[in-house]
Amino acid sequence: GIWFFGVLKVIKIENSRVSISKSQLNFLLIFVCMWMVMFCITLFMAPSEIALEDIIQFMAVILIVIGIVLFTRKEELKNVITLQILWSTFLAFMNLTGKIVLKKELGQHYLTLGMPIGIGIVCGLGLILYTDLKKQRKILLLICLLICVFSITKLKGRGPLILSILIPLITMILSLLFEKNIMYKIKKGFKFFIVFVLFFLIMLNNISSEWISRFERLNNIEDERRYYVYKKSIDIILNNPFGIGLQGGIDYGIQYPHNILLEVGMYGGIISIIILLLLLLMVARQGIKLIKEKSIATIVFSIFLFYFSTWNISYNLSSSYIPFTSMAILFIMSSKFDENIEEINNNRFIIKKGVTENEFNITTWGVSS
Repeated sequence: GIWFFGVLKVIKIENSRVSISKSQLNFLLIFVCMWMVMFCITLFMAPSEIALEDIIQFMAVILIVIGIVLFTRKEELKNVITLQILWSTFLAFMNLTGKIVLKKELGQHYLTLGMPIGIGIVCGLGLILYTDLKKQRKILLLICLLICVFSITKLKGRGPLILSILIPLITMILSLLFEKNIMYKIKKGFKFFIVFVLFFLIMLNNISSEWISRFERLNNIEDERRYYVYKKSIDIILNNPFGIGLQGGIDYGIQYPHNILLEVGMYGGIISIIILLLLLLMVARQGIKLIKEKSIATIVFSIFLFYFSTWNISYNLSSSYIPFTSMAILFIMSSKFDENIEEINNNRFIIKKGVTENEFNITTWGVSS
């Protein structure tokens, strides 16, 4: 779907022009390289449980991320954030009114609902804190946030609730650390403190007893099932430093390790984990730039932190297009193209050299007739 509508958009709206910056291209090359290493190790190790369906899922992750980079524009991200808040509010309202029934046989659980509601809270708080909204929009946004907060506290998932508080807190602290204007620090810090305390008190007074019970299990780490999964995953990595191949964990009694770093290390070994760490270093560099902007860009960084953190406590690599897509969007957000460009045409593609050394455009599907 992404590729179909993306290609259609490029042909009909953007005059067959695809723009990609050097940083985006570097991201894609390293990202694809990480997956190719895992595929090669899978071919060599031949895990018994790998199936064609699994390969298709992993390939879909790669294609979705590439499609997002090629077809998403920086100007569209604000609308995407707004739509996410509306979708989160709708799900939250439906949950509060008992209209949503999760079906375990379809793989649905509390995180299926909690994650989209949680990211709506992160986006909503970001718009309040980092953008200038009209009074009417702020009131409407606060109503949406309250619906999301009341709804997420009714779920038993720990991750979405904790991260919906923790990620805005981390982002605000980083934003204030990089800010030199003392008055801005005081103003934004006070504003965040009021909003944070308000939402924290609402959450605290509405948390379900089941959520509290699950949270208290963290006091004794050995009572947590993931502790043993993490421990066993680390042992597998240490005993197989070059990886065991995709879905290889099943041969060792692990469906998946509930941690994207451990899963990449387990499947692709040292090489893949080094490549992923390199990606994260690139992300950290981009993230610092975006935080300093204190705008929609900061919200985009918060979205990445939320999704990447979620995939380090739950979910698996076959659905990792979500955290990797949020990672890719960081590079889309930081891309700036100069309109004064020199075109070089041929029947297959056009390469447009930019004014700066760090960016360039690629136009595909040939414009020459």
